[in-house]
Amino acid sequence: MEADSPSPTRLPSEVTNEGVSDMDSLVKPAVLIFAGQSIVSVPSVSAASKVVSATPIPVYQMSWDVTSIPQKGSSAVFERVEEGKVESAITTIDDDQTEKETNSAPPTTRRQKRQHLFYLAHLADAQFQKENPAYYLTTVLPTEMLGNISLEPMATSSGVQFPGKKRPTFKAFLHAGKSARDTPLFAAKSKTPQLLFEASPMSRAKRWMGNGSCSYTWTDSKGNQVAYEEDAGKGSQRQRKLVIATSMEGAKRDALVATWCLGLWHDTAESKEARREALQRWTPPESAWGLAGNGDKMAKRGNALMGFAAGGGGAGC
Repeated sequence: MEADSPSPTRLPSEVTNEGVSDMDSLVKPAVLIFAGQSIVSVPSVSAASKVVSATPIPVYQMSWDVTSIPQKGSSAVFERVEEGKVESAITTIDDDQTEKETNSAPPTTRRQKRQHLFYLAHLADAQFQKENPAYYLTTVLPTEMLGNISLEPMATSSGVQFPGKKRPTFKAFLHAGKSARDTPLFAAKSKTPQLLFEASPMSRAKRWMGNGSCSYTWTDSKGNQVAYEEDAGKGSQRQRKLVIATSMEGAKRDALVATWCLGLWHDTAESKEARREALQRWTPPESAWGLAGNGDKMAKRGNALMGFAAGGGGAGC
């Protein structure tokens, strides 16, 4: 971990999932796939057996799919999935109180447990909020996580232009020492928060060289690449990946993955499809035609909402 980043308290128990070693080691590089409510790790090839497990390993879980339309809420619980103890062999006891194995090779199971880490948040009236940013996450483990994080899309001329849209650069700012219990949630504006990560759209050349589209590269506060993401396919075949390219401490990896999910939420919430759905949900059918009692007023409201739906926001892929 870089010298200018706050050193978090070690996690009480490190994740023992794919790519994570013991408590005194760094979290190894991994390939994560966004799978709705779950974030799964793609098992790596064993150097000895050269065999790849067909089953992805869940490493994080959210209370709902933040990329779904219609949107289901203004906050989501973000948890780490940890592997528990392996249960012993299944046995039975006969009338003579003699233990018998149910079969020669009884199956074993590994129970999973979840550790609540963050709340991801995007308020419906975010454009009218002054205290909190439009997209942010708060931690429920102030002594173990880095702190609260705000995600700021930077709509600048440096954004990479894709067909029909411009992808913004994202900056994730760390508000060290802050948690979900604090009021206010973020440091005063007079205090400059620390840059934790920056996600920049890959150049068109790099995007064409890879297998994905609308990809981002993630760097730390020193500009060193820590991960990159790929977004390929459409509809049910769409697959979003975060390739973590370097080892890092558990708390920093947790923050990176949660911030990545927050960025995916931004892309969905600011998309034309989500804005159109919100417009239809909030505008009565008759307002579009200026009918019924206050038709003119409702029509004006509908037009205003339509203008809001069409404007700004950096839509996602």
